[in-house]
Amino acid sequence: MAVIFVASPESLPVGLQQADPNWDSILTAISQVNADEDIVLVTRSAAAERVARGVRLSLNTERVGIYTSTVPPTLFFVLAATLALLPSDRLGVVGAVERRVIASSYTQVLMSSVARVSHPNPTLLDHVISLVPGTRYLVDWTNQQIKRQKDLNPLEAPLYVTAYSAQQWPAEKVKPLPANAITLPSQPTPSWEARRWIEASAVFQQPEQIARETAGLHEVGRSAACVSCRRSGSDQRCIFCGVPVGHLELSVNSVPQTDLGGNS
Repeated sequence: MAVIFVASPESLPVGLQQADPNWDSILTAISQVNADEDIVLVTRSAAAERVARGVRLSLNTERVGIYTSTVPPTLFFVLAATLALLPSDRLGVVGAVERRVIASSYTQVLMSSVARVSHPNPTLLDHVISLVPGTRYLVDWTNQQIKRQKDLNPLEAPLYVTAYSAQQWPAEKVKPLPANAITLPSQPTPSWEARRWIEASAVFQQPEQIARETAGLHEVGRSAACVSCRRSGSDQRCIFCGVPVGHLELSVNSVPQTDLGGNS
């Protein structure tokens, strides 16, 4: 089983398979996987997805699935850790894993400005006040809300992941984060377009539990599957071949049936 993350190494737990968003890097990563194993390329942008699709087309194979995730970096770190634990026959349910990770967490960002934020969308007043020095906003990514606030909401969770902008507020100007927080290295591309920001995700289930429970809900032969390649699926279309994913009944009924006379 192989999940290859087309993302920066700084955004991932140590030891996961990674490729840069270019043709040669993705091809090299795929070539290192056994030829009989399925692969999922998890990309982080539309541009990277286009490259991944081009590579798959050139290989003329359906053993390569593609999934694009646009969750914030702290949540992507947790998603990557969870996907690495997914059984090899359940790689098609990446979307279900992502939804489970989001549902099991709370992500917030403290920002010096929301002038360039688009999700959630700030009001015109928020844009104007962002120009005032010293202003801070809390972007509640989970609930898609924005409000003026000086600190992150305090939360306790078994897993807490944080990321920071290169330029920060003085330590005495922000409340300390939990001692068990995992802090991601600086990313090659800033995650948020603001001079100062702190992103934090409180995760209320461990990756092992999320992977186990999601896999249990998508047992092979007892849950939705692609009507063509029969791989497990959790979205409208199969991430491997692009054919619609159907419920078990649809999957079974799509097989040509033989009549009593032996004819199809």
